[in-house]
Amino acid sequence: MTSVFPFVRVEHHTHAEIVGARWWYEGMSAGDPVARRSALIALGAFGALAVGMGACVAMAPSSSSTTSTTSRASLEAQQEYGWNVGAGTADFTTSTAPAVVEVTPNLAGGEPFDRAALARMVDELAPTSLSLAPFYVATLFQSLMATPKNPTNLEPFKPLHEVLVPLFTADMEKAFSRGRAMASLFEGAPGGRAVIVDLPGPLAVAFAAGLADRLDPVFGFDGWPHPQGVVPAHQTLGAAAYYQALFAERRRARPSSAPPAFVLDRARLAAYSDESDRFDNRYMAKVPSAAQLGALGVKQVLHVSQNPNEEADDLNDDFVAYASAGIELRNIADTDFSPEPGSSPGGSGASDTYGPLDAGTRSKGYGYAYHPYYYGGYSARHWYFWPHYGWGQPARPYSTFTSPILRGSYRPSYRTTPFTGSGTGMSKSRPPSYGSVGIVSSSGRTVGTTRSGSWGRTGSGSSSSGG
Repeated sequence: MTSVFPFVRVEHHTHAEIVGARWWYEGMSAGDPVARRSALIALGAFGALAVGMGACVAMAPSSSSTTSTTSRASLEAQQEYGWNVGAGTADFTTSTAPAVVEVTPNLAGGEPFDRAALARMVDELAPTSLSLAPFYVATLFQSLMATPKNPTNLEPFKPLHEVLVPLFTADMEKAFSRGRAMASLFEGAPGGRAVIVDLPGPLAVAFAAGLADRLDPVFGFDGWPHPQGVVPAHQTLGAAAYYQALFAERRRARPSSAPPAFVLDRARLAAYSDESDRFDNRYMAKVPSAAQLGALGVKQVLHVSQNPNEEADDLNDDFVAYASAGIELRNIADTDFSPEPGSSPGGSGASDTYGPLDAGTRSKGYGYAYHPYYYGGYSARHWYFWPHYGWGQPARPYSTFTSPILRGSYRPSYRTTPFTGSGTGMSKSRPPSYGSVGIVSSSGRTVGTTRSGSWGRTGSGSSSSGG
């Protein structure tokens, strides 16, 4: 499964005032680096300084200025100075045309994209159950309507909701089908179960959309997009826009007793080594603590990822705490759900396995060309999932089979990670060097951002480091 997701071009703009929308196309990651552009900005009678995209330094002070660099959490810096802080005046074009999987004006619900609806995303993607509200991390969705508290005037700010383009890819379609398959298994299942989905952002959103019939998605996206972002959060936001109408409808129809599905973006831990041309928008996963899961009545947790043999580093302390508290854990790979050999989209297996789609859903296109997926790749084996994992008998008959995909023996074990000692649950503390950026000030005025070690590349000027 690839780590780069192409975009669907829903709208195309060439007007200068909204050229930033081009950033939302996948071409940005396939061609040359983002174009560098310098502008001369006067500082006093003789000062002339460069605006540089490569090192994420918006402006360098004159040699007579006193400068300081203060480390800030990247998210805090974006909230104060703007989501594109430090990006200068660069546009987001590349010489490579975007790879488009499908060109359509419609979203998952069959309706044209309504940009005004983005203002409702925080509310429409919230969990149905009020008991799950404390675990909903809507940071990414809040970025859409946010405006900077203290703009620097160094970047041409444009609100994200004005440039966002919905995202839909072939891999997202597969993830949606896999989510649908897992949701079906909760038919007649006993309570006390929860799911943690830890997949790359767009796939996590699509998988959650498939689950949303019978499970209550609780999103945990705690970062903002940035043109040089280490985490491609704009792709996750585009996927959320694509499925927003579906999530809103499912939220209204879903009972408050639906089991929770905590949804994470695995790209939050993307590899990064302080490159000067990247913006460190990484963050840690926040999930309920063992005590909080117990208060929700959760006794069993099913963890969905692309690596079912081990949880992500920032979940290790949480999972070990779950096991110590007597909460049973099981791992499953998203690819353990697959279509039946020889089947085709829209086949009768969809109704045979999952129950007929309601008329409203079908009329809005949610079931269009839907390709049924099954646990173990066969409809006859699908309902063997629960006994295969040792968690009881399903509501429908099944055929047993022997397969190496069984993850029932998984038990988390403590290991030292960069996040060891950061805490568990929703109150984790961020390691000081993680998800941070240097805010450069000159004579008391914010003039840009930098990564450690990159400020010296700008030439003259004295600097000091703050904590």
